[in-house]
Parts: sequence; structure tokens; C-alpha cells
Amino acid sequence: AMKTLNTRLRRTPLLNSRTTGIGKLNDHTDITLLGPVARASGINKDARSNDTFYLKLGFTPAIEKNGDARARLQLRLNEINDSLILIEKTGFASNGAICNFGGVNENAKISDISGSGEAVIETARGQAHLQVSLEKGQVMDAKLETPSTHHLNLIERLTTQQELGDALVAVNSLDLSPWEIRL
Repeated sequence: AMKTLNTRLRRTPLLNSRTTGIGKLNDHTDITLLGPVARASGINKDARSNDTFYLKLGFTPAIEKNGDARARLQLRLNEINDSLILIEKTGFASNGAICNFGGVNENAKISDISGSGEAVIETARGQAHLQVSLEKGQVMDAKLETPSTHHLNLIERLTTQQELGDALVAVNSLDLSPWEIRL
């Protein structure tokens, strides 16, 4: 079904003309770009690239080079297809099993735990970075950096001197989440 959708979208002339060249990010070295926005601009930046679980499954990030709204759409379609293939490789799709990563003791007492830690995960929009400090089981400090916050600064660059329709397509192609944004 995903392959059929991808083929139909590639053959849709109006979609191609409304997204090709729109919202183009020309700088292929912009380190502030994350997730699909970075990978659609040819930047191989994906937290899963160093994850042994993903590497064992043969994961490689999808990459597009044009850096426009069309490339961002195509990249997301490719990532959906790649994700379905990875699910099949794990066997979870066929037997309905729920993924259990192990190592988590549900009975563990955290009331006495103190310390700090951090995690970086690849979300659908790019890398999210969480830092947490605990003191006797209580969260004392937590900081979450999300991809949408990083990409807010692209709006002006993509919309200045653009027609309204093109500006809206460009901003929409960034896939900004209002739930992630903190000003």
C-alpha cells in the first residue's frame, strides 16, 4: 500500500509543481538542521545511525539532496516505507508482539536514586535531547530540546519575498509541531 501511494504521489503533476523548488535550503552544511529537514538537504544526521539495534537490522538513513519541499515530502515517504521494512525484519509485524527492550525493572525503587542522565532519540521530526537530574527520586531539573524549536529560525529565510502560497508550502514542509515549540 505504501509503495502504491508513493508511486501515485510521484506521478501527481500538481503536487510536483507546487513543491519542487519551494522552500529550498541550499546550505548542505547547516548544522542546525535536524531530522527529515537535514536529510532532505543531503545532511546525513540521524541518531539511529549509531544505534546497534538499528545497525543490526541494516538501517541506513534515507537521504535526498534537493533541500526543497518536494525533497522533504519524498524523504518522509521513503522513511515510512523503510520503517515498515524494519518492522518486518524485527518480526513484530507478523506476530503482534509488543516490543520489550528489557533492562527496565518495573519494581525498581527510585526513591533513593540521585544523579543525572541524558538521552538522544530520533523522533519523526528529528533528534530530541533530554537531560534529567534526580535527587532522592525527585526530578530536580529537566531540559528537553526538540527539533521544531531548532527549525523555527528557518521560517523567515524560507518566506521572505515569497508568494503567500509558496511561503505556506515551505513552512508546512518543515513539519513544525506546536506542542514542541517554546519561545
